[in-house]
Amino acid sequence: MLSVRLNTELERQLEFLAMTSGLSKNQLVTAAIEQYLKLQDLGTIPLEQQVQEASYATSLHARKLQEAECQNAVMTANWARSGGIWSAKPNPSGEVTGAIYGRNLVIGYSWSQDDKVIVISKHLPPNPYTGADAYSYNLTSFEDWKKYMQQYNLS
Repeated sequence: MLSVRLNTELERQLEFLAMTSGLSKNQLVTAAIEQYLKLQDLGTIPLEQQVQEASYATSLHARKLQEAECQNAVMTANWARSGGIWSAKPNPSGEVTGAIYGRNLVIGYSWSQDDKVIVISKHLPPNPYTGADAYSYNLTSFEDWKKYMQQYNLS
């Protein structure tokens, strides 16, 4: 038996998700822990065949990244760590931009072929996606993300 103490904000979000999804809080917490452990274990669990492991330090050195891009990577990692909601900046002109409307969550970053930061985000619809759509992510250049997106606070 496990007892978990959540901060007030997390408890409020869990309560809301339980009400809207029809799942119990226990089911949601169990699913979240399973997902977290799966991500943690897959990096260290023994494999049937040997693979060449990538070294972050080697990768960083090999790329010879510019300092500004490293700062962009750190900024994107901080956005992912904070878990804030992002959406398109208001655009009264109506012109088409690279913005992603609705609720979006920054989940990480990657590098483009020209060593620029790409923001990886996940769209959060009112009713969670199922099937293959549940594994869909958006890739946006860091420059476009800063230009067209803004973070929104939870009420």
